[in-house]
Amino acid sequence: MRQWTVLLLSDEVEELRLWQLFMVERGANFVTADFTRDRPEDLVKEPPDLIILDVERALPAALAVCRKLRADLVNPILLVAYFSGEIEMLDAFEAGVDDCIPKPVGPRLVWAKMRAWLRRAWTMPAEAMMPREAAGLRLDPQRRRLSLADGREVELTNLELRLLYLLMSHPDQALEPSLIIDRVWGFENAEPGALKTMVYRLRRKIEPDPAHPRYLRTAPGGYVFSKS
Repeated sequence: MRQWTVLLLSDEVEELRLWQLFMVERGANFVTADFTRDRPEDLVKEPPDLIILDVERALPAALAVCRKLRADLVNPILLVAYFSGEIEMLDAFEAGVDDCIPKPVGPRLVWAKMRAWLRRAWTMPAEAMMPREAAGLRLDPQRRRLSLADGREVELTNLELRLLYLLMSHPDQALEPSLIIDRVWGFENAEPGALKTMVYRLRRKIEPDPAHPRYLRTAPGGYVFSKS
């Protein structure tokens, strides 16, 4: 694997020291910052391959940082934190996080997650995706936004963008879950339920009535983006 660049953000100095040691041992380039004091957006002169938000206490502040970074970056963001329940994790995904890693967690699992994201996310970079229009929707991959028929704009996470881009590129065609996972996640063994959860989140964002989807429909054999 090539040498990746990782932006490491934490609210705990000791955690940053551990991350530095962790990354040095694995030969990765990295930049570290305390997101409660520094301005992470000032550190991103060149987009990193991956962003890790490590949180001990300041989860709301971390999500605010994520929203700021998401204004300019499509790169994957992993949130490593203590979660009190599903609501906090859903809030994180809404803020633009691509994956939540609950604490406590061992370094081997974190490294496995990092490697999976680094190899999965760039089978097609957002910069290489062309805009897509269908059913009154317009997808802008470089801005990572979807314009809805009513004029509103919806911000998408990296995986949401890739899933919607794939489905809109094959309108009215049912795509099998295994094919979607391979094209969007970049490997076959995605976590159980990951695709179902992603479709649920997208429907909440873009459908007039998520319970009766107009665009992202479940079809025999998989999922389909409907133009009708």
